[in-house]
Amino acid sequence: MGIDFVFRELQINHMGSTDIDPLRLARRMLDGFTRALYIDMGFDPEGKDLPGRAYQIAADLGLRLERANGSYAVLKDVIEQALTLGTKGSVVSSACLRIPILG
Repeated sequence: MGIDFVFRELQINHMGSTDIDPLRLARRMLDGFTRALYIDMGFDPEGKDLPGRAYQIAADLGLRLERANGSYAVLKDVIEQALTLGTKGSVVSSACLRIPILG
């Protein structure tokens, strides 16, 4: 998945017009965001250079890219945290979740 997928989905759902620059639309949708997160799950299917693609997407959108090592165990833990907080009627933000960010 990447920014191309998002653009296609917007167009399929008629949220984006074909005469609008998709990058401009994405920047407007992400206005106020300052960073993106790449979660490295330790594999790169078919040599697609996922970290490089993540960096390029973040750069195109004017976002600082942060990186975290991930695993299915960490993913499961974070989802469980979000669900637990969500069932208590809390608004879940990334600040509430324990995701180790690498420098």
